Amino acid sequence: MSAGLTDLQLRRVNYVITHEKLYRDKANYLEHSVLMLLDPNDIRKAELTCYVACDDRQQSYDIEKVYEELIQSSEAMEYITTQMDGDSVDISEVVTIDRNGSQAMGGTNSFKVEVFHYKEEDCRKIAQALIAYMGEKQDALSKTLGDHRIEVINQAFTVVADLDILERQREFRKDMDALEDIVVRNKDAFSPEEMLYYQYLLGDGQNETGESITEADTPGTPMVSKKYILLGMGLAAFVYMLLIVACYVMNTRLRITDQLQEIYGIQQLGTIPAQNESRRLFCFVDKRILRLREGKQRTFSAARALDLATTAVKLVAQKEVDREICLMGCGLQGQSLTVCETIRETLGKDKIQVGIINNVLYDVQAMEKLESVKGVVLVEQAGETRYSEIAAELELLERQNIKVLGGIVVE
Repeated sequence: MSAGLTDLQLRRVNYVITHEKLYRDKANYLEHSVLMLLDPNDIRKAELTCYVACDDRQQSYDIEKVYEELIQSSEAMEYITTQMDGDSVDISEVVTIDRNGSQAMGGTNSFKVEVFHYKEEDCRKIAQALIAYMGEKQDALSKTLGDHRIEVINQAFTVVADLDILERQREFRKDMDALEDIVVRNKDAFSPEEMLYYQYLLGDGQNETGESITEADTPGTPMVSKKYILLGMGLAAFVYMLLIVACYVMNTRLRITDQLQEIYGIQQLGTIPAQNESRRLFCFVDKRILRLREGKQRTFSAARALDLATTAVKLVAQKEVDREICLMGCGLQGQSLTVCETIRETLGKDKIQVGIINNVLYDVQAMEKLESVKGVVLVEQAGETRYSEIAAELELLERQNIKVLGGIVVE
């Protein structure tokens, strides 16, 4: 049915249909809303002055605020609807809270509830329903907020005029008139083809094949080709992988896949994997590279790898520095510090003296301890220690003529 219409013509028809729906919604509200049915010069009004009594005055102020919120809640609306024999009541239209009324009581533990309606009988029903609702809520709130009582110390029923309500009604009708004008002007400008299609859409609601018209069939909505969806997904995946590669290449911190022998020419005495699955950024990339490098070689648990590294440190300590060695790292913490302490405790049983020096590049006291050190094993944390820091540590040890016996990388 839409064949032959341009995109502009289709949009014009849809524009009119959309605004007609808005107009119908407003007309329905105008017909059933209590606020719109009120005569601004003849409004039935109920005033309830409520007071919260409690031993603690500050607590009574807080409880009073809870009652204010409850009165305007959806639960209160359902309760009042039940009391009104099923007639739906919009709390926001007929009930307001006047907090200025608390000033007359000399505090904020009181408030005034105002109920508006065009029928005096319904106005009184809503007011009594609110009183009953607050009474029922008192027992439950006393258990959670503390002992108190809510009292309605004054009730008044009057007939008033309200210019604010008159202004709200005028603004609402003005919006309806504007919508009606938009619909009329645009329908008058329809071409014969547009009017035919407009009448078709408002007719039996079926397309040429007899299928119901749905939102997906709305004319003027462009269809997205699957080719472009797949192309977009592929482009997004490519950009994502490019970002990963860029971040990995630009990383300046030690990786678990690094070999200290290849980078710094020092013997690698062990590689300690994480005890639990590591959450370090791009750790999964490191693990993939490690698998490609190792192939079918054996891999060890953290406990087993630590035992092997401890044995390697023991051998170099006995052979190179007469059973006296130092474990040194930059920023030893977490698992790397635990590894050092475990090695020291284990080798201590074999009468091998093991010292631990942390942050030697940034701690003067730690640097002074190097005076009595004969040999060092570097313990570095993957993802934390920078390559430049390891290079600076090796340069410092060379200046002090301290032998570097090897290194351990901890994940």
